[in-house]
Amino acid sequence: MPLPTALIKKVGGLKKKVPAWLMGKFLFWGAMTLSGVAILIALSIFDPGETQTTSTKKDRQGKVLEITTTTTPQDAKNIWDWVGLLGVPIALTAFGWFQQSREKQQALADKKIAEQQVLVEKEVAEQKAFVEKGIAEQQAKTEKEIAESNQREEALQNYLDRLSDLLIEKNLIGKAVKFQAASEKQAEDNQPDLKMLEEQELLDAASDVIRARTLSLLRRLGKDGERKGHVIRFLIEAEVVSKLKLNLSNADLSGADFRDADLSGADFRDADLSGADLRDADLSGADFRDADLSGANLSAANLSGANLSGANLSGANLSGANLSGANLSGANLSGADLSGANLSGTNLSGTNLSGANLIGANLSGANLSGADLSVANLSYADLSFATLTKAKSFHAKFVCANLNGANLRLIRFTVADFSGADFTGTNLTEAMLISSDLSIADLTGADLSDARLNYSEFYGANLDGAKLNGAGLNGTKLSGAHKWNEDELGKAILFETELPEGCNLNPNRDFRFYEQ
Repeated sequence: MPLPTALIKKVGGLKKKVPAWLMGKFLFWGAMTLSGVAILIALSIFDPGETQTTSTKKDRQGKVLEITTTTTPQDAKNIWDWVGLLGVPIALTAFGWFQQSREKQQALADKKIAEQQVLVEKEVAEQKAFVEKGIAEQQAKTEKEIAESNQREEALQNYLDRLSDLLIEKNLIGKAVKFQAASEKQAEDNQPDLKMLEEQELLDAASDVIRARTLSLLRRLGKDGERKGHVIRFLIEAEVVSKLKLNLSNADLSGADFRDADLSGADFRDADLSGADLRDADLSGADFRDADLSGANLSAANLSGANLSGANLSGANLSGANLSGANLSGANLSGADLSGANLSGTNLSGTNLSGANLIGANLSGANLSGADLSVANLSYADLSFATLTKAKSFHAKFVCANLNGANLRLIRFTVADFSGADFTGTNLTEAMLISSDLSIADLTGADLSDARLNYSEFYGANLDGAKLNGAGLNGTKLSGAHKWNEDELGKAILFETELPEGCNLNPNRDFRFYEQ
């Protein structure tokens, strides 16, 4: 009898509502039930039993003569019978188990995919939020920078307008020029003038006002090096620096752009010029005492006669700069680039030149007494007639340097490279050149009296006329040296000395000296 349509729809709808895993359980347990029933049936018919057959023997008249009963035992079921009986339930059970396992694996896979999808969506959302936050922060930063730039521009324009009005209204530059001329005339006549004193007070007061406003503006400009450069250039062009002798000491000029500017004679004492661009600037006679010029670019600048004592020039670029006659005593030039610079006659006493690049620099007649030249490179530099007394160094390079007539008395150099250097007429008395390389050096007429040359190399060196009285040659290698004098070598202290070929002296003659 066909099922009603409504019942079929109800059952179909119920099937759709049942989860896959639950359907799998129904199949599994259904198969197990069928298997159990089949086993019970098999057990109930396990006994094969026996079959009885009855036969009757009759005569011709149909009379029963004999009745015979035959009992035949029934054959036991073989393996194929059992397979036929139990195969279907077992197959259903296996199918149910397989279906359940597959659906369980599918459920786990679907769950894992869903979890991964959630993680991906979360990560995408986080990245989107991060990007949006970065964009917002960058936009806010840009807007802030624009606003601050506008404020700085407004402050600069107000400064220029007010200063222009002051200079024009008071005619300060004209008065300064007249005052200068009158001062020179008064100096010749040697007669005091009260009117001039009043004029000087007026000019000094105006200069103080300009200085105060300038320093205030420079502080407001902060790291705006371009606008700082505009301020100083305006003061230069308006002749405020040169005529009114504007004092820029303690000014914050860090990062300022002074390229090609004329700042000769300017006062920058204690000023912050770190990172400033002073390329090709005229700074002759300027006062930079204790100023901060670290990292500044002074390449090809004119610093002749400038006072840079105590200044911080670490890491500065002074390549090709003119520093002739400048005062750099006690300055910090560590790591500075002075390659090709003119330092002739410069005062570098007590200067820190550690790690500085002085390749090809002109240091003729310079004073480097007490300077620190550790790891500095002075290869091919001109140090003729320079003074290096008590200078110290570790691992410095003087390859092919010109030290003709220089004073190196009491220097303390270790592992220095003087290969190919010119020491003709150089004073090396009481110098210490430990483990240094003087191979191929020209020591003609050099004075090495009482010097300590322990473990140094003199291969190929020219010792013509060199003085070695009392020189310590412990472990010194003199093999390969030429134009040596045995009488002079005899005045030196010999111990484990590698003497040149042909020398008849005992290389361990003075071993007792080192035992003491």
